[in-house]
Amino acid sequence: KKKRRKSSSSDVAKPPYEPDPLATLLGIFPSLEYVITRHVDALVEAERKKVIASNLQRVSIGKRPNSWENPDMFSLDPYGNGDFFCKLCSEELSNVYMHCDGCEKILNKDFNICIGCHSE
Repeated sequence: KKKRRKSSSSDVAKPPYEPDPLATLLGIFPSLEYVITRHVDALVEAERKKVIASNLQRVSIGKRPNSWENPDMFSLDPYGNGDFFCKLCSEELSNVYMHCDGCEKILNKDFNICIGCHSE
């Protein structure tokens, strides 16, 4: 009987179609460089926006509505009653309704009407 010799990875010849590791790394380097550059740019932009946002004042909404405000001077009812009802037929408004921007700017009042009243 002949003794079989264990073959190591260095004894096995590489197939001719398999590139060497350096060629593989050189091939993927441009793509990796692009991905890393984009990632670094995104991190820098996020940090810049974070600095800008920290300098802005935050708007906060009170936990309770201020019912002591003069309703003739403020456009919204503090309790939210009546803002989404048609001013002409008093029907509750759906997602589609007409809103008068001039009434809100000039009179500080909401003027919303339903599509049915607007079409008449």
